[in-house]
Amino acid sequence: MAILNREYLSEMTGGDIQIDAQLYEVFVASTSDYLDQIKAAQTPEERKKAIHRLKGAAANVGAEDLADACRQGEEVAFEENEEKWVVAALAIFEAYKKVALEMMRFIRSAKTQG
Repeated sequence: MAILNREYLSEMTGGDIQIDAQLYEVFVASTSDYLDQIKAAQTPEERKKAIHRLKGAAANVGAEDLADACRQGEEVAFEENEEKWVVAALAIFEAYKKVALEMMRFIRSAKTQG
């Protein structure tokens, strides 16, 4: 797995670095709502729904580690053991932080090239 599989998105955009950067900007801006939904979830159904949205967005841009953390979170969303859920949620937030940092680095680099 990779924090950010750049090749995945590059294949879809024809290697256009500026388009890649724009998609990463949209991802970072829009996914904060998903994180808020995960934090606010009161039921297992709400947890799974919010995680599923984030997983899809992550997979679409090649954020493999985040998508994997979300898959694991979906698996424990209905667990009665609250500790398992907390561990999974923390893994999602940590993976998101790494992805967002990697994307921001790429965006800055793309802006200096374009």
